Amino acid sequence: MPAFLQRVHGWSPAEVGRTLGLLIVCFGCLGMYLGGALTDRWRKNGMRDAPLRVGVISAIGAGIFLVLSLTTSNVTATLSLLAPGLVFLGLPMGVSYAALQWILPNQVRGQISAFFPLILNLGGLTLGPLFPALVSDYVFRSEQKIGVALAISIGLCSIVMLVTFLLTCRPYRAHSAAMDALD
Repeated sequence: MPAFLQRVHGWSPAEVGRTLGLLIVCFGCLGMYLGGALTDRWRKNGMRDAPLRVGVISAIGAGIFLVLSLTTSNVTATLSLLAPGLVFLGLPMGVSYAALQWILPNQVRGQISAFFPLILNLGGLTLGPLFPALVSDYVFRSEQKIGVALAISIGLCSIVMLVTFLLTCRPYRAHSAAMDALD
């Protein structure tokens, strides 16, 4: 997003930093809070796979709003679509860690709690910036097409995220029931 705002909309790094920082703090944090509240509510109502259902909502909402935010030429529209996209993106952030704790035995919780962010960071810090850059440079052959390259990347990742969450709901419910039986 910083590269998009700088290249396509001509923003300075300072403008990008202030604006994105404010949006992420406000709307990203709101998403994390709402994801936790929704998960708590659904779990209280007996929905064992509540954190995965929050992930499903996140994949759909983030995919729609973030892709749209990157395909508009109006910066006001970009930021207006980015805000709800960040809310949806933030939904599963906190509950993903709790979701693991709810289905894992005590003996492996520490190891998985360390392994999970390792995998997320390796993927996010390597493929996250690499894929859109490759699409922009080698498919479109234009730095100005970074928005389209990001939209394609986010769209594909949202689909993978959605399918992954949907495919893991049933096994997650089974593991959750097994853990509850042990208590």
